[in-house]
Amino acid sequence: MAELIVALDVNNRTEAVERVKAIGDSVGFYKIGLELFTAEGPDVVKAVRDLGKRIFLDLKFHDIPRTVERAVKSGGRLGVDLMTIHSVGGKAMIRAAADAAAEFGANGPKILAVTVLTSLDQADLEDVGIVGRTPADQVSAMARFAVDNGAHGLVCSPKEVGALSKALKAGTLFVTPGVRPAGSAVGDQKRVATPAEAVRDGATHLVVGRPILAAADPVGHSCGDGLNMLALIASCRLVAAAETPMTDGEVWNEGVDYFRAGDVTNALRVLRPLMLSKSHGPRAAEIVAKLEYDRGNQEEAANAAQIALRAAPTDERANRNFTRATDGLPQQRETAHINAVLKAAQGKDPGAMLLAATKDARRLMQDAGSYRTNAPARRVAMADALAKRAETLADVWIPVREVIAQSVTNEDQAATIVQQIEQAQAKTKKAARELGDLADGSYGTVADVEHDFTRFLKLTVMPPAAMAEDLLSQSNAWQDVEVVNGRAWQPDALDYTRAFRAKFPAWAQAYEQQAQADTNKPPFTKETQGKIAALATELEKLQIECCTKALPPNQEQAIGIIRQIQDLLPKDNSGGGQNQQQNQDNQQNQQQNQDQQQNQQDQNQQQNQDQQSDQKQDQDPNEQKDKQDQDEQQDENPKQEDQELEAILKKAQERNDEHEAEKKARMRKAPLPPNERDW
Repeated sequence: MAELIVALDVNNRTEAVERVKAIGDSVGFYKIGLELFTAEGPDVVKAVRDLGKRIFLDLKFHDIPRTVERAVKSGGRLGVDLMTIHSVGGKAMIRAAADAAAEFGANGPKILAVTVLTSLDQADLEDVGIVGRTPADQVSAMARFAVDNGAHGLVCSPKEVGALSKALKAGTLFVTPGVRPAGSAVGDQKRVATPAEAVRDGATHLVVGRPILAAADPVGHSCGDGLNMLALIASCRLVAAAETPMTDGEVWNEGVDYFRAGDVTNALRVLRPLMLSKSHGPRAAEIVAKLEYDRGNQEEAANAAQIALRAAPTDERANRNFTRATDGLPQQRETAHINAVLKAAQGKDPGAMLLAATKDARRLMQDAGSYRTNAPARRVAMADALAKRAETLADVWIPVREVIAQSVTNEDQAATIVQQIEQAQAKTKKAARELGDLADGSYGTVADVEHDFTRFLKLTVMPPAAMAEDLLSQSNAWQDVEVVNGRAWQPDALDYTRAFRAKFPAWAQAYEQQAQADTNKPPFTKETQGKIAALATELEKLQIECCTKALPPNQEQAIGIIRQIQDLLPKDNSGGGQNQQQNQDNQQNQQQNQDQQQNQQDQNQQQNQDQQSDQKQDQDPNEQKDKQDQDEQQDENPKQEDQELEAILKKAQERNDEHEAEKKARMRKAPLPPNERDW
């Protein structure tokens, strides 16, 4: 049976004693909080105890363990029954408080942990840095932490007490503030409930202050504005204590009464939990299916109709109801899924989404070719993860299809493109199913999916992103990196150059118009556009030549032209996702090419050094002697010694850089053995 605690939310001892006397014997438990204790100190505790009342000293200790331990002992000497601490004080503080309370024996104070104040909601938690957790999640985590470390109970809102009372061990105290009668003002409490709800959910103590203290007659039975709060709580306690669970038959009768009266809300509230009953579940499920279907909630109607059908598989009516409930349900689910994907994609750049999806498809293809080498349990887990990644890729086609369908004015062309996208989406879904089933042909399907994404990317990519992909492909062609999915890197680079040239004029014109309207955008002059167009034409010619020759002569020159084009393109930092993706790709590609060029330069430098060394060995002995004499003369100069030392250090650094560059180049093709990697 829950016990009522009246909060003495007053600021002086005289008023507190008067309120206790006015309420009389109806309440035997009172809370003294920070306001009253700060104003009157321990004397007010003694005064209320002298009236024969129990004390809940709510000071919410939060300090170092030693200080909290001493504070709890002081409270125990005052004779208080309940004391509060903050659970965020840590396990050492909680244990110190519990150990101090244990020194007073079984009748000593009980320690209550405060998890999340009832005045806090989701926004308040985010304000203090607790992001990604709802108040209920935070309460659950801190509650278990506190009880596991010795707290006797919790101070929690009525909204969380139901879940906590089921999750924590028996005998845990649940003290619930934030209790209000229906219709009364909630004040500064944000997670409130009625007394009956709190008691039914497992509260052991109800803390009520203002609704009782503000009443003209707190023990009266007059109605309205919380004046009969005390009588209401008392009746709730008695009902909760004497209430016995209803039988399934009684619940069924109550639900049917609501159903016949047309009270759909209460009928569903009563009958939905009854669907799991062995005796009345099928009949309850049948009514729930009808009510949900009439409300337009076909998903819930189908679930309920399925429960009814399982109980009587041959019943004609159950079969008809299930057929009607599931008719058109797959289409509804697909429509709801499409709407959810489109809603999540609002404000995102479809081109950037397609670019990111293409790279994800490449990684998926690589992983799909190697996961089978793992142990069976690991292989199944990886297959499920790969299947989910494929499902995510399938969703990318939805916003891409919508954008392309709206942008193409020719209906026949739009229909053809949409059909191709739908085929690609179906293929991606097939890959997800095959991966989930560990099918033998899953890798081939994933490879087709990657090819589809790459093909559509080349058709839709905007000029900045096209140059970023062009630089990547051209760099890989220069370094002779292994082909991807049967496509050589050099033709890929040519495709992106052609895509750039096809879209650049319209893109440049659109950007120029935007720059005129938005002064924050950097200018893009006709002169710069002409330079870019000329460079792109030259780049395409070089790449065509590289594609037709077995030993391409101009790949490094092509990379230089791509970089020139990227430097001339406007750097719109406020632009869409493609620009952001382009910046990331540019950084990666620039770093890669810097490593490649450094490697090439270091190799040339090493060759020059070797040639110079050979030349020195071939010199005439007299010349070597003259050279030695000159070196000895230079050694006599301290400044010259410093220069030589600097040269030696520089040479050592160059040799180290040479090794690092060589190691990076080799690591791109095959991992180094451990001994070389460590060196």
